[in-house]
Amino acid sequence: MELVPLDDLRVVNSDTPQYASYAKRLLAFIIDMVLAYAVGIVAVIPFIGLEDLGLAFFKDKVVAELVYVVAAFSGMAFYFVYMESSARQATWGKYWLGLKVCDLYHRRIDVGQAILRHLARIGSFFTCYIGFLIIFFNRQRRTLPDYVASTLVLNR
Repeated sequence: MELVPLDDLRVVNSDTPQYASYAKRLLAFIIDMVLAYAVGIVAVIPFIGLEDLGLAFFKDKVVAELVYVVAAFSGMAFYFVYMESSARQATWGKYWLGLKVCDLYHRRIDVGQAILRHLARIGSFFTCYIGFLIIFFNRQRRTLPDYVASTLVLNR
């Protein structure tokens, strides 16, 4: 029986996906939340500015606050959905850290998948981040939003 050196058994396959690390995904998430909140605030500014000028669209303060919240969340949703389904395949946080979002076949995701991913992200917030914690229990480092939208987050 012939012994083969270990180096000969280790074959590096360039087609093997490099799943994003926990640390990179967390840092990208923090960066993206800061940017998404900024986009949400920018979406609300026109309403506040008009109100300060005495041109309030809404007489009722409760309705006005509801409109502000909807505008802010719409701005945030636009940020995530547009960026993740764009040719860049990443939000700014993911892009700066060398990550990309793709489908299970490593292709660019469509707007529908990006919307599903964002809705699942919101669901994960409301479940005390349990949807994000499952990243520690699978080899591909996928979160609930990844499973719902059939996506992966890979290193570029």
